[in-house]
Amino acid sequence: MIHFRITTFVVAFILPLALFAGKPKGNTVITGVFTNAAGKTVFFERFNAVNTTKLDSAVVNKKGKFIINAQVDSMDFFKISIDPKDFLVLILKPGERVELSGDGTKLNKSYRAKGSVESVKLNEFVVLVNTYVDKRDSIQTKVKEYAGAGDKAKMNQANTDLQIAYNTFIADRNAYVAKYSDSPALLGVLSHLNPKQDFEQLKKIEYALLTSMPKSPYYYSVKALRERTESEVAEEIRRKKEQEELANRLAPGKAAPEINMNDRDGKPLPLSSLRGKVVLIDFWASWCGPCRKENPTVVSAYAKYKEKGFTVYSVSLDNNKPNWLAAIEKDQLSWPNHVSSLAGWGTEILREYGINAIPFTVLIDREGKIIQTNLRGQMLLNKLQEIFGF
Repeated sequence: MIHFRITTFVVAFILPLALFAGKPKGNTVITGVFTNAAGKTVFFERFNAVNTTKLDSAVVNKKGKFIINAQVDSMDFFKISIDPKDFLVLILKPGERVELSGDGTKLNKSYRAKGSVESVKLNEFVVLVNTYVDKRDSIQTKVKEYAGAGDKAKMNQANTDLQIAYNTFIADRNAYVAKYSDSPALLGVLSHLNPKQDFEQLKKIEYALLTSMPKSPYYYSVKALRERTESEVAEEIRRKKEQEELANRLAPGKAAPEINMNDRDGKPLPLSSLRGKVVLIDFWASWCGPCRKENPTVVSAYAKYKEKGFTVYSVSLDNNKPNWLAAIEKDQLSWPNHVSSLAGWGTEILREYGINAIPFTVLIDREGKIIQTNLRGQMLLNKLQEIFGF
């Protein structure tokens, strides 16, 4: 579950901020009434990439009131805090008269803003998040209580309520994005979405910043995130398509792709030359520990079924011929069908079979059609027993 809280807008995605240029257009006045804060200092800061820049401060009087006269040259994001870990965010424009209220011991949970159009919009989202968090935490407490009491029915219902609360929040979040489609306040939503799962919402946030703050580092950083996410999604789609094509290519009943490589004597030994036999195509290498551990099983299977028309076609990913030949001898791989291009992972046929790890096997029938892939150990022996009947 995502931990929802208005943060420094996912600072990892924000480029170092430069102060926006332009002539001063007037003072922005921030007045506030914070309870439980008399005598404490309120800090006014501008956001930066990994920290903030302090611009001004004010001491809260006995009545909880304070006032800050800030010079805001153009719309930007600012922070008001008493405790560095508990703060509220304002989006200020030149000349605004902002009124704040809240509990000085829990600003983020309690504050309300007036007089600043974009700050009010952002405040609305903060309330939405905090409302959800309170409900979520309350339900999670019940889940623990019910689990401890062994009340499975109530625990299941509480988990259902938890999911409903989350789904409601996501719907409210998306409605908020649609409602303020051109507002920089949408930047606050960034830390409450998954860029890939919520890609459409990410694009809307980018558009909002393009519309409201097109030359700001905020816009460029969200744009970079969108471009990166788009590229990653496209690559995932490509890989999924490739995997689907591969799965179809190696599906049972499909003809195994032809392999034509040189044997130990440097002579071509095509896979198709073994037509009429049940063949285990075994991709391995002398340097592959798991492959060498699997070899005794293959040796046993060959000894048991070779007289019944079973053989092995070993494709080595070695690039050192003496090592390859020594492993064949040591592991007593007595079947005659050993081939290798001595190109290691550069072996061309690997792509055709979609192999990125070994050992990998493909069992084919007497007509060269695939029976099953990746059979090893007891699974291989069981399949051969099924085929040959003993």
